[in-house]
Amino acid sequence: MLGKLPPGMRERFKIHFCGPTGADAVETAVKLCKTATGRANVVAFQGSYHGCTAGAMALTSLVAPKLRVGNQMPGVHFMPFSYCARCPIRLSPDTCDTNCIALLESTLTDSHGGFEPPAAVIVEMVQGEGGTVPATLDFAVRLREITRFLGIPLIVDEIQTGWGRTGDWFAFERYGIEPDVVLLSKALGAGFPASVILFDQALDVWDPGAHVGTFRGNQLAFAAGLESLARKWRRRRRRPGGGPRHTVCRSHDPMPHCCAGPRWCSWAPRTLAASSMRRPVAGILGSSARSRRTCSRSRTFPETTCTRASATS
Repeated sequence: MLGKLPPGMRERFKIHFCGPTGADAVETAVKLCKTATGRANVVAFQGSYHGCTAGAMALTSLVAPKLRVGNQMPGVHFMPFSYCARCPIRLSPDTCDTNCIALLESTLTDSHGGFEPPAAVIVEMVQGEGGTVPATLDFAVRLREITRFLGIPLIVDEIQTGWGRTGDWFAFERYGIEPDVVLLSKALGAGFPASVILFDQALDVWDPGAHVGTFRGNQLAFAAGLESLARKWRRRRRRPGGGPRHTVCRSHDPMPHCCAGPRWCSWAPRTLAASSMRRPVAGILGSSARSRRTCSRSRTFPETTCTRASATS
């Protein structure tokens, strides 16, 4: 699994097997970043969806599930996402200088910004439940730059987009960025419950047993996931150019085949140029100097055949 990360991340990342749901991956990642940084706040984005457990729901922008649940996880701050079709701050893409990320930059760097330095920023490269909304290139790159500059771990939630669903192994590859924590589930187990986080080893400061669970390590899901991975690999190797690509997008739209509409889209891989954003994380623990529609969509899961031999091997 670590071998599917971009080359600059493979040697310094570790893997943690969570409980079988994506929400537990979210809880694990936030818990890890809070432990590593000693901070409490978390920044999430309007239009986000991260799960229905207590912490994951607090990070989800949808209001309805929260109305009857009191005492939610404190310290969550929501910022506008780069949803240009329905700009949350009512600007036009023709004249906007990606003011949504500029607002986050000024909030994090201003001594009167309103909240303490966060333990993490969590983001989806493509907001699924928020309406299939891909982040713009400028938004993603500047988000990575400001979080790296301030020593804030960046969590990329790839639970819906990861493991080949955007044409690359991970959606963040199309933006040429390297997050500090990557969340995986859904496609990882080929329809069976499995969940992991991949994280920079600089964050690995918690004690053994700090995050455990009865159903971590679902052997059937792993067998199905391995078979699905083998099938994906064979299909990709039959394409011109060989196996899966680690590509970087320098165009204005990293997801040109995706529209902010009521259906799940598939995106074809493209050959793209290299980017200066592919570099190791430095100083990860250093101190720091509107209306959306929730859509139902058709999902295409990888075909999987799990034999008795593969399940027991």
